Amino acid sequence: MNGLILLKKLTRAGMVMTTALLFTPAYAASPQLLPAQVKPGLAYQYVAETLVVASRQGVVKVGGINWQCAAARCTTSGPWAKPGVSACQALAKVVGRIKVYGHATQKLNTADLSQCNSGVGASIRPVMPQKAQAKPQFVAPGTTTPRTSGTNRPGISGVNTLRPGAAATASAHGGLGAPRASQQVTQRANATSTAKIMSIGRIGDYSTNNTGVPYESCVLRDVLVTGYNFGAVSNGNRLMALSMETKTPLYAFNNITSWSDGRIVARLPGTREIPPGQFYVLAIVDKSGKALTNTNQIMKVCPLEVKVSGDIHITNCGAGPNNVRVNAYQGNNIVRTVAAQSVTGNDLALRYEMTLPSSTAMLGIELRPALYGITCTGGNWVQDRVAVRFDFDHRNATQPLDFRVGTRTLRMPMANVSNLMRNAFAGTAIHINNYDPVTQRAKANDSFVRLSKALGGAEYGFNIPPVENGPRKYYINDINLQSITVRPQGSELKVTATFESDGMEFRGTCGQDGDNVECAAGAPDVQANISVDIYFNLVRYFSHAVPITLSYSSVRVVPQVDAQADGLCLALDFLCSAVNDYRSQIRNVIQSSFMSLLDTTTVRDDVGRALAPTLRDLNVGTLTSVRIDGSDLVLTYLTDLAAR
Repeated sequence: MNGLILLKKLTRAGMVMTTALLFTPAYAASPQLLPAQVKPGLAYQYVAETLVVASRQGVVKVGGINWQCAAARCTTSGPWAKPGVSACQALAKVVGRIKVYGHATQKLNTADLSQCNSGVGASIRPVMPQKAQAKPQFVAPGTTTPRTSGTNRPGISGVNTLRPGAAATASAHGGLGAPRASQQVTQRANATSTAKIMSIGRIGDYSTNNTGVPYESCVLRDVLVTGYNFGAVSNGNRLMALSMETKTPLYAFNNITSWSDGRIVARLPGTREIPPGQFYVLAIVDKSGKALTNTNQIMKVCPLEVKVSGDIHITNCGAGPNNVRVNAYQGNNIVRTVAAQSVTGNDLALRYEMTLPSSTAMLGIELRPALYGITCTGGNWVQDRVAVRFDFDHRNATQPLDFRVGTRTLRMPMANVSNLMRNAFAGTAIHINNYDPVTQRAKANDSFVRLSKALGGAEYGFNIPPVENGPRKYYINDINLQSITVRPQGSELKVTATFESDGMEFRGTCGQDGDNVECAAGAPDVQANISVDIYFNLVRYFSHAVPITLSYSSVRVVPQVDAQADGLCLALDFLCSAVNDYRSQIRNVIQSSFMSLLDTTTVRDDVGRALAPTLRDLNVGTLTSVRIDGSDLVLTYLTDLAAR
């Protein structure tokens, strides 16, 4: 008893305490019907979804548990960690067969639900009502209820009409915060009606499920109302839409297509009067506005639009966003087409998103994906036709699409690959210089690499600084590329650039920045044989600028410098030592300069572009992998070349 007093006090304050509920008589009286194990201090949000619209709407009290039911969904909350079959069965006997029961982390399985629904009929047979007594204010057909001041807001007899701003919601436990008197009025209206609305659906979708009870779909344009005792003709009675929360009248249906004792077909009012995508209650009222039927049957008005979207998985096919479209069909007619889109941050991932009017989509669509502008021979959509259905509770559908194709393999001897690379580099010019013969000082940024026409013909400049050794400075004097050779070297390609050897390649100066006693011997000029070995590792390559092709990833540069000074070096050992030091330093300078040029995306792109025509000539489609196997380069590719 003390627990009940505490609960009432908390109710006035608008609070719900789990510990108080555990001591109320309602919960103590029927512990066998509680959902299951109790965890004090926790509250779980329970949901019970019925196969059809629940036979009881609003607050439904079963076995000491107060549920709130709307349409085909009942909710409550409490401290029960594990859902109980007995509580589910008790609820099913009142509201009808249940297809989902439990909370977010645990639900009854199929066997438990079968036990829950055992002994529950396909539908709950209605109780023949008594005649209602009260007479409400008349509501003119086709108009909304006029607003009045104070608490005397017009309504329908026997339904809950609240003062403006009054709360009509109830908590999961016993309707805490809901006016008890209005609940009693609503229940009395549902129990005293002589006519009964049994189901509400839309024309063209009046199918039945395995229980024999008609499905209740959202209404698109024409609403179908079934039941009994409507009267053979309307005789001045009206079909009225009521608000879901307060059961107050909203709008009367003026356009009645047909009216019989057990069936009414009516055209929905405009979206301004009955906004789409919401729940409404339907009732039949007489000329004075008096409710003649129950007020617990829900009409769901379809939303204006629905959406279907999903990922598009393309396996072993080079199709991009411009090559994939998704068509929505009804019968043999296309009702909508959308193109695939790239996923931000991942150029290889595709998605689609399609919005459709409910007037079209609620009748069901069939998705048919297709490729455009590309042919991936041997490829197929895993599902080339996918049926998608929407309803009021499932307005946004997710449907992934998957296209797969096989691959082919080509083995190329590395010697042949070397020839391809040599042809690509043929015509490339390299000039190395940092010496100005007029000033006999450094000439900055006078070195360059001009790629062959096959590699795009671009020219890249770079700077090689002079090398200093004490007071002596050594400059590179007008060295030019003489030849390029390419040969396989293990799993790499070795490109050797050999430079001309005529004249003095290195110019030496001493004391340019001031007198120095060491300069008495001068700084000998040096003749040198220079070559640069460049090692490439071939890979499957792509970038934002180049489609998938063959190019290189890692690169190594190994300069070969064979320097020989003039005769003065032979007489003075320290000069020979200086020349040897310079040779080592010039290697480092050439290596770093070539690496800064070759280890770039720009040059990799150029090499990829140069090799792409050769791959096409070999009927090689989009590459999927590149590897070295012994003395062969093995290319795995797709069969999508023909349409590119």
